Amino acid sequence: MTGLLNQIALDEHIEQQIMISTRYDKAFALLMIEFDPPKELVTSNSKITINNLLLDFAKRIKCCVRRTDTVARVDSNLFSVLLHDIQNFRNVVKVVENINHQLLEPFLVNDGQYTFSAVIGIEVFSGADKTQKSFNENAFIAMCRARNTADRNYAFYDEDLDQEISRQIYLEDTIREAIDRQQYDIHYLPINSTLGNSLSCMQADVVWHSEQLREINPATVSEYIETLELSKLFGDIQLSTICQKLARWERDVEYYDKPVFLALGNSQFDDQQTPVRYRKIVEASGMKPEKIGLLISEEHILRNVDVALRQIQALKREGFKIIIDKFCNGLSYLGKFAQGMVDMIRLDTDMISRIDERMEWLCVVEGLTRMARQLNIQTILDGIDSDFQFQTMLNVNADYWQGHYVYIVNQEYDLAAIGGESIAN
Repeated sequence: MTGLLNQIALDEHIEQQIMISTRYDKAFALLMIEFDPPKELVTSNSKITINNLLLDFAKRIKCCVRRTDTVARVDSNLFSVLLHDIQNFRNVVKVVENINHQLLEPFLVNDGQYTFSAVIGIEVFSGADKTQKSFNENAFIAMCRARNTADRNYAFYDEDLDQEISRQIYLEDTIREAIDRQQYDIHYLPINSTLGNSLSCMQADVVWHSEQLREINPATVSEYIETLELSKLFGDIQLSTICQKLARWERDVEYYDKPVFLALGNSQFDDQQTPVRYRKIVEASGMKPEKIGLLISEEHILRNVDVALRQIQALKREGFKIIIDKFCNGLSYLGKFAQGMVDMIRLDTDMISRIDERMEWLCVVEGLTRMARQLNIQTILDGIDSDFQFQTMLNVNADYWQGHYVYIVNQEYDLAAIGGESIAN
């Protein structure tokens, strides 16, 4: 009636997927969905009407999955979805959320409109020794547990995974709320020139007001922002705020001309519209793009160097400074950059901290700094947190240094009178 597979055909697909996933180490998931209209509605309408209702529900499920996924009707009001090759568990939850969104649209039954709910059980295959039978049974058990879940209509069979997903969703909701309510500040961290140890530029970092977010590694929060597809919105807001602050400083502080660096998210970097859009944001505040340095993760560049080169060229054409962040692991591609494409590299803080344990790392830092200088690229030594590190780095021919020790040196440089915060902020 619905044109979907039945239980027997679904079992064959599950068996095949288990073999594929075992061989190629790929995860997949089975969703068991119970669509349960009220009994009085079922008994008071004809079989044709109820069949049309189930057909409508089946169509809505198919709208929520990829063409490569499998949808089946395994009982009168029981449906299953086989999600092939899932990249992470959050993608499974997105499918569930899409199904729930489809359920918000009223169903037409005769002349009336009705909304119905569903409960969903989820079993995930990620390399464990499971059979088709146990897979179906586990999804059914999870579905039964979902009936008794107060805050949501789905559950994973693996209770540890279920709790982890709940934690992730809570964190994502917290991030969305923090962005919507502007529950964050942008702090400006000093970067000093090694010539005279004077302030040369600053790095903009987001500091969250939320206690939950402050307890989490900032990199993890950034990853969630990328996952939630908020990177473009939040990145544009950050850039606009920074440019407005720079404009105030240039207007109110005599001879103030220090650039500010900010991290460019991976999805922002991949977006071909970013160079022009960023230039327009900067120019709208009366600033020039050369006052903004964009920190780009070396790891992300290495995923596709040729594509990254084209995007960096586009950003440079718009006038932005380019800083390769966490520069350490891959060096062979650096020679591909044309003269003037990259302005600076910032060495990973781990490289500086390791010098406290093994002085051999000093040779690595010196070598990288020397290599960068030969390519006409300036270097920032990040992580100067102690007097020992400071004294050791004096002999390294770098251009800038940054860290807690640098902050102490700059405590007297006060911008509170014009911006409401000191340079430590």
